Amino acid sequence: MLSRQKMQKQSKFLIDTLRPETAEKGFTLVLTFSRRGCVQPFFERFKKLKFNRKNFHLLIFDNTDNALLESALMPIAQKIKKQFKSARYYKTYREGGSVLRGERNDDFHKSKIYPISEMQHDIIKLITTDIFVQMEDDELPQNPNTIPRLLRLLKRNNVVLATGVSSARNPERLPVGMGVHKVVERDGDRITKRICCSPKIKGVQYVQGTGFYCFAAYSKNWLEVLDDARNVASGLPHWAFDTWTTNQLIQHNHYILADFDCWCDHLQLTSSGPYLFNKKDAVLDAYVFIPELGIYAYWQNSNAYGWVIDDEQIAGNSKRAGTEILRR
Repeated sequence: MLSRQKMQKQSKFLIDTLRPETAEKGFTLVLTFSRRGCVQPFFERFKKLKFNRKNFHLLIFDNTDNALLESALMPIAQKIKKQFKSARYYKTYREGGSVLRGERNDDFHKSKIYPISEMQHDIIKLITTDIFVQMEDDELPQNPNTIPRLLRLLKRNNVVLATGVSSARNPERLPVGMGVHKVVERDGDRITKRICCSPKIKGVQYVQGTGFYCFAAYSKNWLEVLDDARNVASGLPHWAFDTWTTNQLIQHNHYILADFDCWCDHLQLTSSGPYLFNKKDAVLDAYVFIPELGIYAYWQNSNAYGWVIDDEQIAGNSKRAGTEILRR
């Protein structure tokens, strides 16, 4: 029997209009896809975004072996490709991760996040510009000026990544934590504590880590931390790859800015129809590593979990305040 690796088709471009003489000019816009159900709502929101498309090389990255997803993306890619400086549609034919709910989170290479991490390593090899913007298929920016706002933030001193903000999501439509984090503490490569930002925050804030939702970054700095991640990924809990990678920028003495005027609706596909998670669903949450048990404890400021965090204390800039709250 052929191995899974041998059975996988070779990754390839299905569309490629990139020209060497203009490849390094402008910006790269990366749109990542893994779910067919996200295609229509994503592009309905995408067409409302205001930015000069002729300054961008479009890269549609299909991280699946799903033929139906390809059939949904291809006509759209063909329709919009002339709006951009160049357009590429890249398909990996990669299968998804296999970790099921209830399994241990410490086998990174079996987790659902592992194919996403491999996608990040693939994407950076295809980016030809100094700066890129990346958006996920289930993240729908509310602010039509999201892309130019994030690019402006990269002009600030030593800021190498600027992100919009989003909440997590779940099929049960329960309250969820934020995807941007005010506190990220580590013991070597192990994340020992993570406290998300308060959804009450407004304006632009420095953060310690973020998900790969909707962000702009400098390519050389992103490549550096992805190379770092190669050496430690097997020890990461599967939910923390994005946190670890973005926080590694902080470890290299750079800054991350989050724009709380650039909320994204986080699309959840359910049996009863699509649901958009956003500020209305967001609460504070925290993860703390318990070394004696080798697991992470989870807290959320919901009475259903029996523990309450003071939003106003976390909303401030004090890392110490968040630490004291966790020790109560």
